[in-house]
Amino acid sequence: MKQITIIGLAGLIASSCLKPLDERAVEISMKDCESITINSVHMRNLDLPADGEYLTLSQIKHVDEVLQEKTDCRLSVYLDILNGDRDYLVQKKDSKYIKINFPKERYTQIYPFSN
Repeated sequence: MKQITIIGLAGLIASSCLKPLDERAVEISMKDCESITINSVHMRNLDLPADGEYLTLSQIKHVDEVLQEKTDCRLSVYLDILNGDRDYLVQKKDSKYIKINFPKERYTQIYPFSN
């Protein structure tokens, strides 16, 4: 019985690791949305650089579309041009912080596409 439980647990852990990166990002973003107020944002990295996994622009768009469809939040992405990291911001759609002011010499907005 213990052997079956251990194998079952290992299988559950392995199957959760196989989740596509964009679906994992949707789940995390939706949880972040639940924990913020209209006057706050949640910033994190949704990529998995240690595993060499990065969201593509089409996956980022998918995450944002699902987030907007199922919650009252939206997603913005900024690139730190000094170290190459991307910062993902989840905020309420009607947030007073329409645009976060990142230093322009260090960050550029990559999603939604800035003009």
